[in-house]
Amino acid sequence: MAKDMKATRPIFNTDRQIHIKDGRHPLLDPKKAVPITVRLGDDFDLIRGKTFVEGILRNFIISARKTGKMRYDGIYTSTDLLAIALLEQLQFLGVEVPEEVQLVGHDGMQWMNSGKYLVSTIVQPVPDMARKAVELLLKKIKGEEIETLTILPVEFAEGGTTR
Repeated sequence: MAKDMKATRPIFNTDRQIHIKDGRHPLLDPKKAVPITVRLGDDFDLIRGKTFVEGILRNFIISARKTGKMRYDGIYTSTDLLAIALLEQLQFLGVEVPEEVQLVGHDGMQWMNSGKYLVSTIVQPVPDMARKAVELLLKKIKGEEIETLTILPVEFAEGGTTR
């Protein structure tokens, strides 16, 4: 498979570090995938970790904006914290949000429980999730049959990072 993809042979070291230079996901179209450079295995602390993530996000934005215009009209992240970090880097690099690129997180984080969202986000029904988890757990304890799939509704909440 690696040969078919024209993948680079990994070089192993004794430093217990991984250094990926201009890596792309092997299942994505190499003409469309944004290459990224990652270094793992150095001593990790919160400040260096934040700097590391900022560097990755900055590289992603610069690569996605090589032509002077963002390659994407929207970015969806798996958490609101990642969306906020990405928003900071977009703003740092002068990318206008949401005019040039829209940004959506996934958590429903509010500013100090004010009802104002930090970024546009997908809000999960956490109280319903907790109730359902307890219900299923009690059924399991009683030896009752439980369903294997539960679907709960989510909502989109505007946070100023979408049009």
